[in-house]
Amino acid sequence: MLQPDGSYDVTLVQAQTLVREYQIRFGGAVHDGFRLPDDDSVIPPYLRAGYELTSAELAADQPGPAAVKTGHRWSLTSVGTYPAGDHQAEFGYRVTGAARPTDSGWEVPVRLLDIAYQTGDPVSIVAAAAQPDDLELACVNYAPDNEPCGERRGSTLTYAIPESRTEVPPEFVITVERRDRQVPQPPIDRG
Repeated sequence: MLQPDGSYDVTLVQAQTLVREYQIRFGGAVHDGFRLPDDDSVIPPYLRAGYELTSAELAADQPGPAAVKTGHRWSLTSVGTYPAGDHQAEFGYRVTGAARPTDSGWEVPVRLLDIAYQTGDPVSIVAAAAQPDDLELACVNYAPDNEPCGERRGSTLTYAIPESRTEVPPEFVITVERRDRQVPQPPIDRG
C-alpha cells in the first residue's frame, strides 16, 4: 500500500505443500539500492531505501522471522521443519526513503524479494491512501530503463508475473501525479 509520504507497505504471502515432513524457508532478500539515471558523475547515483519488518504470521510452533541487513542487502526469512500438508506464511514490511519528487508528484522504485515466483502470481499496488491525481506503473528492464506495464483500476495497479520474470525478482517504478508533492528527498549514494 502506497502512503502519502511516498513510503509503502508490502504484504508477502507464500504457500508450500509438503508430501512429507521437511524444512521450509519462507521469505527472501532484496538489494536496498535503486539505480537512478546518470547525472554525469563518475559513479552512477543510487537511491538507498530503508526496510523494516512490520508483521509476521506463521504456524504457532515455527520460529519467528529474522530481518537482517548486511551491507546493501536486507533479508527477511523464517526456516522451520513442517509436517506433511499445506503451509503458509505472511510477512509485512515497510519501505521508506524510496520516493523521489518530480515536477508533478513523485516516483517510487519497487523491487520485490527474491523468492520463487510463479507465472501468473499477482502483484497489486493499492494507492488510495496517497490520493493520486494520476498513477502509472512501469516495469524496469535494465535499471534505470523501464516501460509501461500492468493495469490500472481506480487507485490500484495490478500486474501478473510473466514467465520471463520468474527467475529474476520483478522491479517497478510507480509514478504518482499529485498536486501536493511533499515527499522527503531520499538518500542518494554516490560512493
